[in-house]
Amino acid sequence: MNLKLILATMVFVFILAMPLSFAAIVSSHDMTVTLDDVGNAHFTVVIKYEELTTNKMYYAAYSKLTNLEVHDSLGVLACSTEARSYGVEIACDPKDTTKNDYEVTIKYDAPSIITQSMDAKIFTYTMNTREPTNNLKFMLILPEGSGLVDEKDFDAIYPKDGSIGGTGRRATITWILNNPPLGKATVFSAYFENISQTNQDNLLYEAIILSFALILIVFFRYKSHSAKKTGVVLSVLRDDEKKVLEAIQEKGENCRQRDIVKITDFSKARVSRLLDDLEKRNIIERIRIGRTNKVHIKDTTLKIPKTKKEEKEKNISPFS
Repeated sequence: MNLKLILATMVFVFILAMPLSFAAIVSSHDMTVTLDDVGNAHFTVVIKYEELTTNKMYYAAYSKLTNLEVHDSLGVLACSTEARSYGVEIACDPKDTTKNDYEVTIKYDAPSIITQSMDAKIFTYTMNTREPTNNLKFMLILPEGSGLVDEKDFDAIYPKDGSIGGTGRRATITWILNNPPLGKATVFSAYFENISQTNQDNLLYEAIILSFALILIVFFRYKSHSAKKTGVVLSVLRDDEKKVLEAIQEKGENCRQRDIVKITDFSKARVSRLLDDLEKRNIIERIRIGRTNKVHIKDTTLKIPKTKKEEKEKNISPFS
């Protein structure tokens, strides 16, 4: 009985010790994720083990991946991948058989990891800590020309204690977790937009508004100038000249010299003399058509106001 009890105890202790004896102890786990303009993420992961206690190195990528490359101090490793519910399991054969202070670098691309929300974009990555880890560092590098957006429904970054910085034209967010709990999911996210495009849109709107304002200014200045010019012209016209211009306005584009004679009841010679004077002053223009002249006013803004007496006579009905 004592021997059976001893054997049972040894088996029980061995079973309990198995997970610990095969576990790799990680001193630092550094992840750098660089986002591009088309929604892809480029991962670079550097893991330093205090002790690698297995003949294989395992790593879990919590997304689909392409372009996988893994190497240690002695070169590129032979690796296999297996799709899992959470993403992809990577298994590699280390070339450096040193068990202590073992370092490995894992690079891969994760396509279509960014989602669109209105005019902004959201990056989200969820991972579990599967091995005892002293220090986990996660750095996210946003696309060039992008900036964080802080709105009511979304936090700009999560976890909120991330450190925001920059490298050139790229914004960065860095999270550092000391001794993250085993098996607990950690979510990293950022809400951002293309500031360059936003600035271009704002500049376009400003240019449109400025152009419209300039058009209005030019228009009103032209109207003001035309009004002043019209006032000056009218102030130097005699009554008979005004009557000739009024006749031209009345007939419109098809006004001929004989029409002016008929409307004004002036003689042909007088109308001809008045038109000569007006043409010399560049107020009207005559075009020869057959045996008569077609007449039009050169300044289209010039309108001859009727006197109150003329308006009254015009509105009197012949039957009243």
